[in-house]
Amino acid sequence: MNVAPFMGLLAIFAAGAALNGAMFLSLYNQLNVLGRNAIIALPAVGMTLVILAGGIDLSVGSMVSLGSVVTAMLLMGRGLNGAHLFAVPLLAVTAGLAVMKIITAVAVRPIPPQRRLPLMCAGMAAGAAAAVVPVLPMIGSGFSVVAVLICVPVAGLMLGALSGWVIATQRIQPFVVTLAMMSAAVGIAKTVAGSGGRIHPIYYDAAGASGAAAPAGFAWLNSKIAVLGTELIPVSALFFLAAVLAVHVLLTRFRFGRYIYAIGGNEEAARLSGVNVKRIKITVYAFSGWISALAGVLYCSAYAQGKPDAGATWELDAIAAVVIGGTSLNGGRGSVKSTLIGVLILGYLGNILNLQEVPGEVQDILKGVIILAAVLLQKGGLLKGFKKLQLRRKGAQ
Repeated sequence: MNVAPFMGLLAIFAAGAALNGAMFLSLYNQLNVLGRNAIIALPAVGMTLVILAGGIDLSVGSMVSLGSVVTAMLLMGRGLNGAHLFAVPLLAVTAGLAVMKIITAVAVRPIPPQRRLPLMCAGMAAGAAAAVVPVLPMIGSGFSVVAVLICVPVAGLMLGALSGWVIATQRIQPFVVTLAMMSAAVGIAKTVAGSGGRIHPIYYDAAGASGAAAPAGFAWLNSKIAVLGTELIPVSALFFLAAVLAVHVLLTRFRFGRYIYAIGGNEEAARLSGVNVKRIKITVYAFSGWISALAGVLYCSAYAQGKPDAGATWELDAIAAVVIGGTSLNGGRGSVKSTLIGVLILGYLGNILNLQEVPGEVQDILKGVIILAAVLLQKGGLLKGFKKLQLRRKGAQ
């Protein structure tokens, strides 16, 4: 296990305690750090799987932006709008493909070729109908919180799966494909939002121009759970910790997780060993899109608005958390626990700098320096530099 990130976290925590004392160490501040960074950190969980598999996903920030816009419009819309035309068809396609996959998986005997196509079409139609029929009445009255939590992440899943499919089947570099998806997702967000990408606010008291109000339960996503009568634990933090736990179990207890490490370590060897590399790649990119869109839903609840640029530069924060935690950008080495440490390092660093009233632009510079230092440590560049310096000093003596 790489202990350097953990030692870095302890050092930053000690620095925060020394500089700010009781203010930094207070339970309120500790939970505030976790809550404020949980939404930004969710895409880092998906990014961990992608990087472990030897890829990169530059579209996660755009997925957050798109998710926030679609969420706001589904909740506040009272009539057919761009969000419905975007999210509902993707929900139907996803449900149809899922039912088709289930049919082929549970079939006791091989399906005859002449019956395969009609059966697949019937399964897709049944799945699509089962998913769409319950949400159609909501177009006129506004989507429920549960419907939004299903529809919006599913839309991100489908876009992520599309990126994964292009990468896996066309053998195009992930950087290029996800860069294209980043641009496309921002364009979709602006198109869905209308008026060149306007902001869609969330109202809970029918104060909007349309007289519509979002469900009161949506505000719960931005609330805190009470412990002994005191509101302490942010709901967004629970989403993040649940995602970390689920991915940790996936990577350490399931064959799928071992396949991810195998592909990141040596893709060709994994393919020759019988691993379905294409399916694994499509799945990890689909998950990255899904969890990034979920972060968009939580962003919309936290800031009561959907913005086409809500997740701008979030892909950099996600990559930073993964790299600072010690996961190799070459793939095949790292863990989601390391990403959790990276998230805490960035969170505590930002918290300390805010308490010290350091300007935001200086914070960005420090973040860049830390990312570069983390990459150099992974490659041993800093250690080699120190050794060369020591040799030069000895030679001079």
